[in-house]
Amino acid sequence: MRILTLAHTGLSSREIAAQVSRGQSTILRITHTYTYETFVNRTVTRLHKRTTTVQQDRILLRSAKTYDDQPFRTIIKISSVKISKTTLRRRLKEVDLFSRIRHRKPFLKPCHEAARLHWARKYAHWTVEDWLKVIWSDESSIVLGQNSRRRRCIRKKGQAYLRRHCDGTVKSGKVSIMVWAYFSNGKPGPLIICDSGAVNADAYLKILSDGVVEFITELLIPEEGSDSIRVATDNAFLFMHDNVIPPKRFSNSSNFDVFQR
Repeated sequence: MRILTLAHTGLSSREIAAQVSRGQSTILRITHTYTYETFVNRTVTRLHKRTTTVQQDRILLRSAKTYDDQPFRTIIKISSVKISKTTLRRRLKEVDLFSRIRHRKPFLKPCHEAARLHWARKYAHWTVEDWLKVIWSDESSIVLGQNSRRRRCIRKKGQAYLRRHCDGTVKSGKVSIMVWAYFSNGKPGPLIICDSGAVNADAYLKILSDGVVEFITELLIPEEGSDSIRVATDNAFLFMHDNVIPPKRFSNSSNFDVFQR
């Protein structure tokens, strides 16, 4: 109110800013937003006329939904509506559609999806304490020859992982280097670099014997200042082996069990 009153007396925005200890941009925003007589927002008027009609909006939305994996310039060309990419972005935003970078996830067949659902239901009853004793592992490879260009898609919020909005990935190409690592309860294990570029069953068993068993010993070390000692018993830990080998092939340790993901 004080700012509007001072502006009503004819003071400049610079003079008002000096009196109320506020920035000049703040003064200008308030004087342009509120009126002195009613102290309410001014009526917002459209500065520019809408460039598309209702029929053109329907054509744009239909084209965008049909060709949701195409860039804006292609959608505009298909719709035959002469607008800019900014205008198309505004029309899509009005119906909660946005252009986003497509996520990448492994290509799953129906049998893969069924197996993952079965696994999730099998362990759905587990508590937080059950999951804290799991040692998670995974491998990753640096692959040459794959297209690294990111693609966009037009989707609504919460639809990022729908099949039509993701690019499938497969384990193919020229492998340059393979790494393997594991962690448990927020504590990472060492990163193991596989010199041969691939891991077979025998090499994997050696990694487990040399790496995981030593990692379990580190997990059993009591925290600094603790007066308690943790002793490993049967099934003290569960190792998620990521379907590399059958669980029965690695059961020579009494400190942890193996389960499949």
